[in-house]
Amino acid sequence: MRRIILISLVLTCVIISGFSQENDTTPKTWHPSQGAILDGRTILKVDLPGLALGFYGFSAERVIGKHFSLVGNVGYFPSGNIPYASKLSELVKDDEGFLEMAQINSLTSSLEMRFYTGRKGYGRGFYISPYYKYGKSGFDNIKTQYINDEDEEYDISLNGNLKTHSGGILLGCQWLAGKRKNIVIDWSLLGVHVGYLDGNVLGDISPDINSQDQQDVKENIEDILDENLGKINLYKYTVNVSSNNADINIKGPWAFLRMSLSVGIRL
Repeated sequence: MRRIILISLVLTCVIISGFSQENDTTPKTWHPSQGAILDGRTILKVDLPGLALGFYGFSAERVIGKHFSLVGNVGYFPSGNIPYASKLSELVKDDEGFLEMAQINSLTSSLEMRFYTGRKGYGRGFYISPYYKYGKSGFDNIKTQYINDEDEEYDISLNGNLKTHSGGILLGCQWLAGKRKNIVIDWSLLGVHVGYLDGNVLGDISPDINSQDQQDVKENIEDILDENLGKINLYKYTVNVSSNNADINIKGPWAFLRMSLSVGIRL
């Protein structure tokens, strides 16, 4: 099914790109400097779908040659609630309401080498783009409780962060529109990246717990990790519990998908 979806997306892009080439009135001798504000080789763009979710994504593309350009991307999600948290809680059966409580933030950056495959080039047409991506995200304001064998309750406040380094490849199409071809539409169809993650979760415990409860908390956390990650031998994790906090570190592989629709201006 995934292969069918990917092939369909690529074919859609190729067909649209081919149609636009047939109906494009731009002279065959067109050069990016024509109708440009500066030299026509710099493109600034903003990610549209991200804005609806409170995510601010910007990119700058520099056209180096007819079929090659470099692209830098920066994305930022300021600290706030998870978008559509209540619906996500119902979907994943989050009975404790952790998703609705959480305050999250993120910062991403990536560098692409973009290769345009069509005859038009200069930032137009179907492209293949290998890229490197760095991500940093965090969460806090998650509250839970620990109840020991004597039914004594302890409050636990959780916060954490995650850092990722990834490499991947992106497929997409880009069009130049408007009378002067200065309006840019960039449709990143599908990107896949894999890499390495390093995550840390800290739980502040109040009031202090004794040594026996520390051991119980440690074993409970390890049981949860073993159940969810233990079957994947690629992950490594450590758990340390003291009288007033629990510290969890997880390291291992990372993979994610990437899609976007951006609009911008050619300078």
